Amino acid sequence: MDNIPNRSICSDSVGSFISFVILKSLNPLISRCIQALECNKNTCPTGIATQKPELVKGLSVTNKTGRVANYHNGTVMTLVELMAAAGLDSVGKIERRHVNRRVDLNRIVRYDQIFLPVETGCLLDPNTVPDSFKPFMEELESKSSGSVSSLQNSIIHTVL
Repeated sequence: MDNIPNRSICSDSVGSFISFVILKSLNPLISRCIQALECNKNTCPTGIATQKPELVKGLSVTNKTGRVANYHNGTVMTLVELMAAAGLDSVGKIERRHVNRRVDLNRIVRYDQIFLPVETGCLLDPNTVPDSFKPFMEELESKSSGSVSSLQNSIIHTVL
């Protein structure tokens, strides 16, 4: 049970990375997007972002599957290399301290410094809410018709 937050961070990070790769990188790399900036006009010259049959005819999904598989394999191998460099033998062992984020041009911060640990249940009692969360709780309180605790209880009962 203690490893669940770490797995969440890991799966979220890996999932976000893979989603980013798919949405931002695979389209240009795999589909041969030429960045014509015609995506919203239905006139994409490569046929990727259009419904016009005459433009789509040159787009072969079958031709792309091998490249997608190779790119995905490369992404997984890169993750394995990064894990090995960190001394990890399992994705489940990735923790916040293993993930870095560039916060500006000259500064990189670890996730465990950005996303501080929170004690289990501390958000359920207004007296135990960490100071860093208080502005968010106050905003929630001001926007809700009832008290935050009644909102929290309704969420808990819904989940349970």
